[in-house]
This record gives sequence, C-alpha cells and structure tokens, in this order.
Amino acid sequence: MDGASVGYPYEATAYVDKGWWLVHAVDIGRQTRVSTLAEAEYAARDLYARHLRKPIADISVTVHVYRTTPTAVIRTRWTGLPRR
Repeated sequence: MDGASVGYPYEATAYVDKGWWLVHAVDIGRQTRVSTLAEAEYAARDLYARHLRKPIADISVTVHVYRTTPTAVIRTRWTGLPRR
C-alpha cells in the first residue's frame, strides 16, 4: 500500500485570520478558507483528495487547531476519520 491509502494520517492546520478559518494541508502545501471550524476537516480532506486524485472517503486527516489569546497560543489536535 502507498502513502495515499486509507489510514495514512495526513496533516493539516487550521487557524483564524480576518474572520475566516484558514486550513493548510501541510503535506502538499495548499490551503483554503472556510467560515466555521466544523468545515475544516472536510476542507482538508478535499484538498488532499483533489491533489492526490483519490476518493475523499479514502483520505484521513489530523487537523491541528491553533487559537490565540492575548498571552498564549492554544493548540488542539483533532483527528478526522474517513467516512464510508
């Protein structure tokens, strides 16, 4: 099996910039923006699926969410599972 098969945990980051969530697909260097954090995991999977020319159902992504406060950066890890 190659790296694009189900189960390979691709990486993405998500953070707020000017009212939008920016989603960056780390492994392929592409990004998109979404209006809510709930859309981030699907958007990241879509970026990888299009780039790799694979079905979106075969893409698994771990999204690292960055939120800033006046004194710190809060980092959260969220792993999305492939949907069938």
